[in-house]
Amino acid sequence: MRARNSRGGDLKRHANGPANEGKKARISSLTWVGNEALTKRKLNKVAKTHPAVWFFGGRYDQDKFENDLRLILVAYGDVGHLDAKIASTNFNYSKNGKKLAIEVGLIEGPQYHMESLDLADNTVYRDDELMPLVKVKPGNVHNKSQ
Repeated sequence: MRARNSRGGDLKRHANGPANEGKKARISSLTWVGNEALTKRKLNKVAKTHPAVWFFGGRYDQDKFENDLRLILVAYGDVGHLDAKIASTNFNYSKNGKKLAIEVGLIEGPQYHMESLDLADNTVYRDDELMPLVKVKPGNVHNKSQ
């Protein structure tokens, strides 16, 4: 499946599954493979796509799922895994097409730490006045959102 951006360039889509026309399938399971830094519980909390519980929810929505994959990568960036990638997404439909099992393969990559922090070109304040205001300290895990 390919999508094009407004400038005419191709966009990669992580969620490649068979087009299932008509009624949307209910998600029977969502499995994370390769996760060590973030628990299954944390990944499920970040994602808005969830398996059906009894007769409620669990409908597969491709746009929502692709957004979930982006949010997962942001969550990995917040714990220092800046090179995290979605390695694979596998969709397994039941024979009648009503149930869908999703498996997401993750590659976390190395965890980055802040080695040092230097203030540059500050002419108004002294470094010792500004450093207490900075939340990031040398040795901390790099937090992409911070």
